[in-house]
Amino acid sequence: MASPIPTGYASDALGEIGHRLGRKVLGEVANVARPDTILAWYRKLVARKFDGSKAHRSPGRPRIKREVEQLIVRMAEENRD
Repeated sequence: MASPIPTGYASDALGEIGHRLGRKVLGEVANVARPDTILAWYRKLVARKFDGSKAHRSPGRPRIKREVEQLIVRMAEENRD
């Protein structure tokens, strides 16, 4: 019976460990997948890290709640000196 293929966090973790070990050592100890597959998981992990997905967030401070905004405006209007 074949062993299950790691996905998600497991393949990310194995890819990270495999990268640290290097291809030669990985070839001696890898039982889950071929060394090339494990190193490919690492390359995909790095690619996801720098794919720009965090750049889709809006720039600047996060918005405050509408209630807080109204309170600030009311206080400013009440305290016009």
